Formats: sequence, structure tokens, C-alpha cells
Amino acid sequence: MNSALNLGLYIWYIPLYTLIVAMLVMYVIVLVVVRCQKRKWHSSHDPSRDVSKKELFNNALSLIGYPCVLFLINVFPFINRLHQIIKNEASFSLFVLHVIFSPLPGKTVVMATNMYMKTGIQVC
Repeated sequence: MNSALNLGLYIWYIPLYTLIVAMLVMYVIVLVVVRCQKRKWHSSHDPSRDVSKKELFNNALSLIGYPCVLFLINVFPFINRLHQIIKNEASFSLFVLHVIFSPLPGKTVVMATNMYMKTGIQVC
């Protein structure tokens, strides 16, 4: 059973957290580029252009929320798997947290999509 848990760790959690870190790095790069471009833009104090600069920066800033939420949703299942591998025994409380948090990525996407469809407001 322990080798199956190790395999699950290598197949699922290590690529998952690698991709989350890669997304965070890319979003920080996008945020830095947008911030630098925002400073370089010079206009004739057109209010609509100033509003679009703020919206662009806020949209870029909101991108960072997705990997953070994805990390928080997957942290308890990851801790549960690590505990099972290291201790060779199951913890009931970690298992309950795993069961609660495991389906949340799909539910979060569905809730964000429904909110967008009903209101037209982008969640992220």
C-alpha cells in the first residue's frame, strides 16, 4: 500500500505543486511587466485611458489569486497523503479534511462560472 501512495504522490502532487509554483512565477512576471508598462505610459491625462490602466493592473493583480486558492484547496489532501506515507497509518481528522477539500477545485470553477453567467462580472 505504501508504494501505491508514493506513486500517487509522484503522479499527482509533485506535478500539481510544480505547476502552481510555475503559474505564480509567470503571474508575478506579468504583474511586473504590466506595472512597468503602466509607469511608461504617458498620455494627455485622458480619464478613460487612466481608468483602463487601473483596470489592466487590477486584472493582472487578480491573476495571482487563482494559484493561491488552488494551493490552499490542495494542501490538506497533500498533508494527508504525506502522513499516510510517513506514518503508515491513517489519521481520521486528516481524512475528513481530505474528503472536504478534495472536490473543491471543481466546485470553485462551477461557482465562478455561474457567477459570471448570471452577473457578467469576472470573478478573477
